[in-house]
Amino acid sequence: MHPRPFLKKILLCFAAGSFCALSMPPYGLTPALFVALSLFYVLVESASKGLFLLGWAFGFGYFLIGVSWIGDALLVGGNPWRWAWPLAAMALPAILALYPALVALVHARIRPAHPAASFAQFVALMAIAEFLRGHLFTGFPWNLYGYGWGGNSPVSQTAALWGSYGLSALTIFWAVLPGYLWRARAGALRPRLILAGAGIASLTACYGFGLWRLHANPPAVRSDVRVVLVQPSIPQSEKWTSEKMVAHFEKHLALSRPNAQDFAAPKETTTLIVWPETAIAWPILDSDQGLDAIEATLRAWPGKAFLATGVLLRSRTGAHTGYRNSIALIDQEGGIPWIHDKAHLVPFGEYIPFQKWIPIPTVTGFSGFEAGGGPDTLSAGEALSVSPLVCYEIIFPSAGINPTKPRPDALLNVTNDGWYGKSAGPYQHFENAIFRAIESGVPVIRAANTGISAVIDPMGRTVARMPLLEAGAARAGLPPRLSDPTFYNRTGNALFLFILTGLIATRFIFRKVLEDT
Repeated sequence: MHPRPFLKKILLCFAAGSFCALSMPPYGLTPALFVALSLFYVLVESASKGLFLLGWAFGFGYFLIGVSWIGDALLVGGNPWRWAWPLAAMALPAILALYPALVALVHARIRPAHPAASFAQFVALMAIAEFLRGHLFTGFPWNLYGYGWGGNSPVSQTAALWGSYGLSALTIFWAVLPGYLWRARAGALRPRLILAGAGIASLTACYGFGLWRLHANPPAVRSDVRVVLVQPSIPQSEKWTSEKMVAHFEKHLALSRPNAQDFAAPKETTTLIVWPETAIAWPILDSDQGLDAIEATLRAWPGKAFLATGVLLRSRTGAHTGYRNSIALIDQEGGIPWIHDKAHLVPFGEYIPFQKWIPIPTVTGFSGFEAGGGPDTLSAGEALSVSPLVCYEIIFPSAGINPTKPRPDALLNVTNDGWYGKSAGPYQHFENAIFRAIESGVPVIRAANTGISAVIDPMGRTVARMPLLEAGAARAGLPPRLSDPTFYNRTGNALFLFILTGLIATRFIFRKVLEDT
């Protein structure tokens, strides 16, 4: 292997991965998927050595451009780990790049001779890697390839059938197909026609299904539930400054008060005011003055009004101090009907994996976060039930609704993306919320400290939205959930496994048939 040609291939793989990341928010360049994944496939197919490095270079480029903003959390004022920003910005991409690296390595070890079978195997391995990335080591299903279609594309509606993993598997199939057709151009015609026909037919069918689904479910809102999203846009560097905490609380209250138009709504309307993640801390809930101020604000609203707020709670057991990242519901009497604790904690942000051997503080400055019990369906009055999700929990397909509980009227997501400023992170996080709405057939109510706060209907359409880094309060009627659960709701990843089985079958069962053609 000559060093220069191999180095050129590594650089091409890195460039392909970097270009592929442009398919994700905030860029939304969907054609980048087809160019980048086809190029990656051609480079892998043409290589006989160094496959692991080629796959790693592609993955590193993809995740470096896509998620390096995670390191920005270290740039928040006063963070003693600020010096480590370059390491943090590159560490996660370097780790996540192991997935396509292993795909390239495994594919090379068991690659069949026939181009069509090899193509099917490569697509299957890439799809498996995406699924594993979303589940291993607590999982990180961020920027799945299927998200490149954008939350409002007709193709994205198929996530209601097979979820984001199924859509990602098909996306890989469609995007790698041009690379296969180019590489196999001198070979047998029949396999190319079969696979090209399958690709065109399936993409056309998915687009048509999406158009039909959007047409069959036009935008609508309920008249009996009103949502108020409070976005205070407090800089993260000031969020936990003790001398400003009262001012922050008063800002939330001021943005939560009704205006003249709010009194035009029917008196039987239920109002749900939503504050973002950790909008308040335990001293507010422990204080009569704090609860009295919230109660007075809620009583000013006509009809029934509730506040769902992110809250940082503290608990002590002997010498141990623990924290809980939670959502609390507060009613007009100052009561707290329920508190829901975040179950899926963020590694290095809310806990340190293997902390016995890695004795460093978390990025948030709080240690010892305690996990809650998982998804639940909870009531906010008689007219509304919600499934609370704190920040990061919204990124996991199928994890937002407890199947043993009644189906909620909405997914309630509170978050604080203030750690990441004006980067791609908040836009990508918002895209996750859009796909959770499509998959579940349930609207999403999302309040974010610095944005993007929004109400999203079950088709992924935005009903109300607050721009990033803008303070204010958005009001919207709540879209109704779909009358029946989506197919993905009922079957989970069954269709994804069916797609995967079909690809593997093409690799193993039909290899001989393809060879004979």
